[in-house]
Amino acid sequence: MIDTRSSLTIVSSKYDGQVRFSMEVDLLYASSSLLLARGQPGRAIRRSDGVRASPYWSLEYLPLDRPYNIVSFFTRDGAIHHHFCNVLASPRLADGILSYVDLDLDVVVHPDGTYRIEDREQFEVHAQVMRYPPRLVELAESAVRDLVHLAEQRGHLFSCTRLDEAEQRLLSLYGEQEGRGP
Repeated sequence: MIDTRSSLTIVSSKYDGQVRFSMEVDLLYASSSLLLARGQPGRAIRRSDGVRASPYWSLEYLPLDRPYNIVSFFTRDGAIHHHFCNVLASPRLADGILSYVDLDLDVVVHPDGTYRIEDREQFEVHAQVMRYPPRLVELAESAVRDLVHLAEQRGHLFSCTRLDEAEQRLLSLYGEQEGRGP
């Protein structure tokens, strides 16, 4: 278990092991199957092409037992900007570092409830080039279906419009019951 007064480093890699990005966030809640975190505007996001400062607040739903995570982005004044859902594999937590394999597919959910699936073509190319096992492809497609269902039902934080409201809802939905999914 991690001390929730600490920061968490997130490292996202591709299936071939190439690091996509890394950054630090502040933990709000930690259990054996779920991490909830907040990222501050201005935090450094380290990528292979350099370091960028995030312009947004983020609330991060980081399950260790699901093939996705959900990051909700808010403007500096606390208004929702968008939700970004990463399809992933192999989330692992060790020594204050959460690492996972990014499988390219993403679902972006807008404040009005509309959504779009991104990077399908990249996913299909990488699945062939990097030889994703059939089970991994199936897992990724299932994750997209689950995320689209959540978006259509306005589940998770998809109906929240403000950072304070979303943080309170995130902690009430998930912080009290270990392992409960969105």
